[in-house]
Amino acid sequence: MQMQIFNNTNHVLSTTLIYVEWNHDTGHQQGGTRSLHLQQITLGDQIWNEDIYAPSKYIQGFYPRIPIGESMIRFAFNQSYDFVDGTERIVISLGTTGCEGYPIDSSR
Repeated sequence: MQMQIFNNTNHVLSTTLIYVEWNHDTGHQQGGTRSLHLQQITLGDQIWNEDIYAPSKYIQGFYPRIPIGESMIRFAFNQSYDFVDGTERIVISLGTTGCEGYPIDSSR
């Protein structure tokens, strides 16, 4: 799962919180176990690793900086993400002065 980010502010943006929802129970369609758990988030060379078995998560302790221009935030799971069911959502709250009220939201 991934989301493309366009930062046209001419400033590197700081983040304060990442919220992510995924198809945890049927996202994987091959083999026996269909459940997915989140294992990694990357934004450029910034990496978060954990092992989350929930359907959603507020990510703690990972505050990647969003570079100027185009970038991609990627979410990796224990198995391939085969079935998108519409529950997927990514919200990145920003901490840069003047941007706090304007989260990056995949649903918009």
